[in-house]
Amino acid sequence: MVRIDKKEAGIYFGLALIFFMPLLMAGVYYRDDLDRATTGAFGWGVLGRPLADLILKFITSSSNRAVDIFPYSIIYSSLCLSLACLILGKYLARNNVKHHVLISAMMIFNPFFLQNIAYRFDSLGMSVALALAVFAFAFSGKRKISAYGIPVAVLVASLSTYQTCANIFIALVALEVLILAKQNNRKEIVNTLLFRALQYVASYVAYMLIVAPFFGGSNARSELISLSDVALFLANISEMNSFIRSYFKGVTLWYYLVPVLFSALCFMVAARNRNAVVVSAISLVLSAIIFYISLLGPLILLKSPPIAPRSFVGFGISGVILAYMISSSLSKANWILLLPVIASLSFSAQLGNAMSLQREYEKNVFAAITKDLINRTDIHDVRFTGIANYSPMTYSIVNGRKIFDPFISRASEWIAAFQINEMGLKNVCLGYGKGNETRKALEGMKENRVSTNSNYSVYLKDSQAIIVLGDGR
Repeated sequence: MVRIDKKEAGIYFGLALIFFMPLLMAGVYYRDDLDRATTGAFGWGVLGRPLADLILKFITSSSNRAVDIFPYSIIYSSLCLSLACLILGKYLARNNVKHHVLISAMMIFNPFFLQNIAYRFDSLGMSVALALAVFAFAFSGKRKISAYGIPVAVLVASLSTYQTCANIFIALVALEVLILAKQNNRKEIVNTLLFRALQYVASYVAYMLIVAPFFGGSNARSELISLSDVALFLANISEMNSFIRSYFKGVTLWYYLVPVLFSALCFMVAARNRNAVVVSAISLVLSAIIFYISLLGPLILLKSPPIAPRSFVGFGISGVILAYMISSSLSKANWILLLPVIASLSFSAQLGNAMSLQREYEKNVFAAITKDLINRTDIHDVRFTGIANYSPMTYSIVNGRKIFDPFISRASEWIAAFQINEMGLKNVCLGYGKGNETRKALEGMKENRVSTNSNYSVYLKDSQAIIVLGDGR
């Protein structure tokens, strides 16, 4: 029986709550939350995530309607992340890695995972999927069948909860390469890579054969790039690189670059002989390549890959890798790990404030629109296009940084429709995929603008109203 260290668990849970506190205090309904809170639809099963439906049904004791349990959604997610850290810590301790609590805790401070946590309804399923993927990596069976089969089964469960979380398995392999390199065992590195690749591929094949055919039929986002679409593949990589780089702006770059260079130097200097230096150098390069692959994993092969913060679940392992390299070589320099942690905490605080300020601003905009239209009995179809302006204070926080755009997710089209529907305006067109239809209808209404200001314009024709948010771009 595995013994749970309550002190370690408390440390992980406390750190997770501190990191997520700004989102807990912001308390906004984020993107899909608006739909689920309004319609009560679960909707993950058709995206190939049947376990996500079951998890929410179980934790909310509601089988026929998605129920909002915020703030417990963040608390439960923090518990799942704490469990993942505990599992990783056990793996490190089993491999005689010192300071395993510090190293494991670094997984918490993933700035991109904040988007996963921002979803009231999705966050728990995503956190469970992460913990499952970490367990699949860390599991060690005495028999070959269990050592291979159980991780594959657990990875299938992770994929069936939230597909992108399985990529943290790949990121952890990058860590494992460095641990083996420290032991100067080249043969074991090769064998381990082959074994891990076999586990991961087998889990994906099993998922595609057992789960996807029955639960992913309506997911149009799963179309793969053809062999002739090399240009599209390169474009996907370029877009991913551009998005990742957008986080490392200004001083944030140095908060990561200094620990990266310092940890690599420590790892190389700690090598005891020439042969060990060569192994360390090769392992560093190999680990970096594996970690880069883990950012999106096989999802980079999709025609429309999910290049969004919530997809980069494995990025948190970058901190784990840095902590391992420093702790195993020069533990007195562990304080340098505060730099990326400070950057992540700062980003979390800025994000929570920006989201709260933006939603408050949008409420005022939608209140004005509602006042304009609520007494009009001749309107039977209300639609939105364009995107809401940033509030002045939100704009000051964002300051042109691209990384904030998908996090804050300003009101537009269906998001705006759900927000104003909550304010009591009737006949609002809800749902997804109406953008092109609405923009086409707007082309025939250019002469029918009835009001305009710096926040929105209203167009009326026959019984239809189209509101253009912001400048309409």
